[in-house]
Amino acid sequence: MSDSRDSTLTPTSSPPDRVGRRRVAHFRLLRLIGSGGQGEVYEAQDERLNRRVALKILSRRFDVLDPETRGTVRARFEREAEVAARVDHPGICAIHEFGEDRGVLWISMRLVEGESLRDLIRRRQAEEDGAVEESEGGMSTVAVSHDEARPPRARTESARQSSPGPARDEIDALVSIFESAARALHAAHEAGLVHRDVKPGNLVATGDDRAVVLDFGLAADAHATGPALTLTGDFVGTPAYMSPEQIAGHRFIDRRSDVYGLGVTLHEALTLRPAFEATTREALYRKIRLEDPPSPRELNRAISLDLATVVMAAIDKDPNRRYQTAAELADDLRRVREHQPIQARPAGLLLRASRWAQRDPAVATMLAALLTFAAVFSGWPAIKNRQLGSANDALSIANDDLRIKTAEAEEATRRAHRESEARERALAERTAALDGERAARRAESDAREEQARALAEYERMADTRRLATAMREAEGLWPIAPELVARIEDWQRRHAPLVARLPGHRATLEALRERAAPYADERRRADFADEFAGIARYEELLRKAEVFRDDPRSPAEARAYAETVPLIEDKLAALRATVRGRRTWDFGDDVESQFRHEILARLVEDLTGFAETDDGVVADIAHRLDLARRIEAETLVAPADAWRETARRVRENPGYGGLELAPQLGLIPLGPDPASGLEEFLHWQTHDATPEGPGLPRRDERGRLVMSPGTGVVLVLVPGGSFPMGAQSVDPVAPGFDVNAGADESPVTEIALAPYLLSKFEMTQAQWRRGGGGAPSYYDPGSRAASRHGPVTELHPVEQVSWEDCASLGRRLALALPTEAQWERAARADGGLRFPGTSDVAALGRFANVAGAEFASFSKDHTPEHRDPFVIHAPVGSLEPNGFGFHDLCGNVLEWCEDFRGRYEIKPRGPRGLREPKAILRCVRGGSFDGPAWRGRSTHRVSLVPTMRAGNLGFRPARPLDP
Repeated sequence: MSDSRDSTLTPTSSPPDRVGRRRVAHFRLLRLIGSGGQGEVYEAQDERLNRRVALKILSRRFDVLDPETRGTVRARFEREAEVAARVDHPGICAIHEFGEDRGVLWISMRLVEGESLRDLIRRRQAEEDGAVEESEGGMSTVAVSHDEARPPRARTESARQSSPGPARDEIDALVSIFESAARALHAAHEAGLVHRDVKPGNLVATGDDRAVVLDFGLAADAHATGPALTLTGDFVGTPAYMSPEQIAGHRFIDRRSDVYGLGVTLHEALTLRPAFEATTREALYRKIRLEDPPSPRELNRAISLDLATVVMAAIDKDPNRRYQTAAELADDLRRVREHQPIQARPAGLLLRASRWAQRDPAVATMLAALLTFAAVFSGWPAIKNRQLGSANDALSIANDDLRIKTAEAEEATRRAHRESEARERALAERTAALDGERAARRAESDAREEQARALAEYERMADTRRLATAMREAEGLWPIAPELVARIEDWQRRHAPLVARLPGHRATLEALRERAAPYADERRRADFADEFAGIARYEELLRKAEVFRDDPRSPAEARAYAETVPLIEDKLAALRATVRGRRTWDFGDDVESQFRHEILARLVEDLTGFAETDDGVVADIAHRLDLARRIEAETLVAPADAWRETARRVRENPGYGGLELAPQLGLIPLGPDPASGLEEFLHWQTHDATPEGPGLPRRDERGRLVMSPGTGVVLVLVPGGSFPMGAQSVDPVAPGFDVNAGADESPVTEIALAPYLLSKFEMTQAQWRRGGGGAPSYYDPGSRAASRHGPVTELHPVEQVSWEDCASLGRRLALALPTEAQWERAARADGGLRFPGTSDVAALGRFANVAGAEFASFSKDHTPEHRDPFVIHAPVGSLEPNGFGFHDLCGNVLEWCEDFRGRYEIKPRGPRGLREPKAILRCVRGGSFDGPAWRGRSTHRVSLVPTMRAGNLGFRPARPLDP
């Protein structure tokens, strides 16, 4: 476990080589603000928009790291731009742009004028010592300090003599600064972000006593669905400012941890010394977890009691006793500034005693025993004296008799004592010999057990690395091909022992959990907060259903709720079963057990999913092996005659220009479409080839393919050639005129494409599931909000998939995203029409499912003169095809394309017509069920972030031809 990286940098006397070349992308570098472990920050001139910015550049030293670590650092740098750009607040450093120039990643940010809290504290510490030192730059400090324009506040002589730290006028300014910082953090929390590294170096004080929060590189994102971007061994945060729950390694860190970091920073700003100091890391961790820092008022008498109470409440060790939101902290700071009563209360005597007992349990136990002993035995001597006085008289009478008998017995006793001592010496010698033998056996047994435990612990840690290796290697076992058989068999042989060790890991975990503290109801409600909220929400829906059922004035609502009641009850039962489980185990001060539990629990969870018999990685690998053994026989050997006949037709078809078509692994010829004359092929891997499956697709009496949920992707062979791409709305007599054309659709450009394969239909939910993509759709099978034709089926298009989802699944299936040029060529079908199939919007319902009159009750963004029978997306192939035989290109759901968003002046690269400008957004084409008709034009373009998922975003796969 490595220490967190401090985001503050030291100025360099000789700027890095980037200043030497003076330019990155369209930015001219002016001066180095700071440099550090991750890169450099420059003040730069944006020559495109003529403004000064702070330019953050990823260090080239990461190029020498291994690919996995380098990829994680790169992804974290990219995510910093994404998450910070999501929060629109004056107290969050605004992100302007993000990009890459000749392999150098950069982020353009607002240039904040001010001074970091870290530099401010150091400057005031130097003032306390009688000398002002030059401040240091910082990686996260995108601020420009103007000391000439705003000289530091001078402390009065009386203030210096009274106590160390800021004077009262400086304290008022600090309260305003931290109030604005708390409100900025609250805005980030409401956007789903937890900063996790709040410290003086990440806060900039501006000239108006406000603050700007920097550096979201370590932020946790509640909305993220991708993999975590923490390097192996990273300790997220800066130790001196980390909350006790971060130090303890808790898996779920929430906004209250940022409240703690802001409170510790305020404590240091008020006292000019860290809240916690120690000579070793372990001692620092112990202080943070178990010891309370001194009240800031003890160190600086200029601090008011209310302000000291606010600071101590913000850094309470128990997250439930802190301010629950940064907004609550900001409100109390405002009350301090306005001299109003605060909400926080100081810790009482009982709580302080309890915390002292936690720090020194042995001393506390001894003190309690001594107090009890003193209370019980303080009156004992007086009582005994009275009793003994009464007995003395009786004993004096018996003493004379006892003297005589005592003398006689003493000699007998001495003889017996000598004999007893001899026997005891002999017995002690024999006992010592036996004890030595038993101790030797115990030591040998303990050594063996310790060796076995150490070996088992090593194996568990090693299995964590082995599992990561197995998962990484499994991702490379695509696409399906005969040569994959040997690699898959080798993978199974090497990683089978992982699954065999799972029961042992699980038993060790259960034994360890028996030593954890009991699961309190308060902790359960915090761990399952979302589930308890869901239970309340579904219970309210059931109550509404009951009301509508008994209300004769709302028969439509009653029917709608009655149809959803079984689904609500199922979800409610699942949530109630979930909250009966347990998510966290607390081992108190036993940090080693807490750490072992976190590692082992993660291993058991990941390994259980890995070995899942239905959809785990092991089962998926076995399925891939079966496909790799069959693919050549079933797609090349068995249909060999069909391939020869198809190649002959393609060669003789003038539209294909004499193309020599070779058999394509993984595809099965289906013959030409009778209307378009273009050849069509079945994608074997996405087809249900089981005995219960539909068999090869058949054509109806009109020659059209009959689709079923079991039918795989059908690919159309599109001829190569040139076509005019784009549209313009300026010259009615010039090519590509369309009154609705946007500026980004021009200029109209002639594009040459090689022959390619494109899916005849949008990918269905069943095809996505069989391909290994799961069930992501918002409108999933069985949903009755689907259309006026019954519930959604697996023949409806898959949606709520991102560009990254489509690209990943495409790699697995030897498919790809189409380029914009390939998509538009297929949509135009050589017809050049505004809406392929018709130019009459009123007749568009035969060809495209877009938002018409039926959508009026849902949105104003529709086309009233258009009619179609579907409220949301329709089953694929429900409407008429275009001239190439493609369905739903201009309606139903939007379809991702491979290209980055770029101007048409950028020359396409290669025979696929791909444009690759340096950008973040990816292109989306086609119309959708929730958009007006004009968006369904074949030239209309939309751009979205590649991680975007929505209920109207789908996928139409493409595939290049094998040579």
